[in-house]
Amino acid sequence: MKHYADRGMDVLREPQYMAHVQAMTAEQLHSKADIAAELAFRDIQIKKARGMVAALCMTAKRKSYTDGFWQDVNEFLNPPQASDAGESK
Repeated sequence: MKHYADRGMDVLREPQYMAHVQAMTAEQLHSKADIAAELAFRDIQIKKARGMVAALCMTAKRKSYTDGFWQDVNEFLNPPQASDAGESK
């Protein structure tokens, strides 16, 4: 099974492509290992984001919009930081 798709020329016209090429050149990211490390990091971030979306969907199914749903959404998207613990408001 092929891991990477043949994206064709369309993706080369997207601003994200050129931004990545320029950033990789400026940061001297030329080796496959360096690029693979960056892709792996992004895969991890995407996986976390998908998990957050799934959890948010489950929260939406569990609660009605008037039952603190938006407060839960806000807390989910803006979790308290470790430095916030113990601070009085």
